[in-house]
Amino acid sequence: MKYLLILLLFLITTTSYGQITRKKSEKLIEDVQENYTVLADSPSVKHGLYQAIYRKKTAIASGKYERGKRVGVWHFYSKKGVLLQNYDYDKHAITFSSPVDTMRAVRYVIDDEIKPNDAISAPIKPGSVYFGYLAYVSQIKVPSRLGEEIDVSNLSAIVELLVSPGGRLADFKIRVVSPSGYINKVAEIPLDTLTNEDRIFLPATKNGENVGMTVIITCRFDNRGRIYF
Repeated sequence: MKYLLILLLFLITTTSYGQITRKKSEKLIEDVQENYTVLADSPSVKHGLYQAIYRKKTAIASGKYERGKRVGVWHFYSKKGVLLQNYDYDKHAITFSSPVDTMRAVRYVIDDEIKPNDAISAPIKPGSVYFGYLAYVSQIKVPSRLGEEIDVSNLSAIVELLVSPGGRLADFKIRVVSPSGYINKVAEIPLDTLTNEDRIFLPATKNGENVGMTVIITCRFDNRGRIYF
């Protein structure tokens, strides 16, 4: 009887865990593939292990979801596989941050006067300066009705993120421009298209006080309109 009870519990456990999720894999942007599992009865809800891979060989993010929420400590890496950041989503705290967590494509603009002796720190995105911004970069599209004569590889896509002094994303724009300025298309992106995690930052500071700041991310298209960052 004891053996049958143990066997029954084992079957219930393996059935519930074996059928509750299924694997998915999709492109986040051209060079980045996501591998994760979702709930079988809710295919849009991530649940279980998650990994993002750059060019099919370098992990740039790894962690775990529970019913659509990131939990525990996640690890974030550069495109070369260098650890950039560890972030604890349970404690909402960075447990490791590399001094090399910067990119030329990302710059910051503060809407305030800056004096020579002011100490300024930029907002920090959980997820690091690369993976953390892919949620916004992945929404870039070539604007319609540009005309067939336009070589889209000459265009730049610019993401503009206004981060409030409280560390919340307050505004999200995508701008597509040509070198001459002849093309300058701006799209306001609704914030409700983002997850809660994608709307949270560690705020910028000026002399120890929280301030608002705009994050500007510059990306490029190839001649097929695919985005690279």
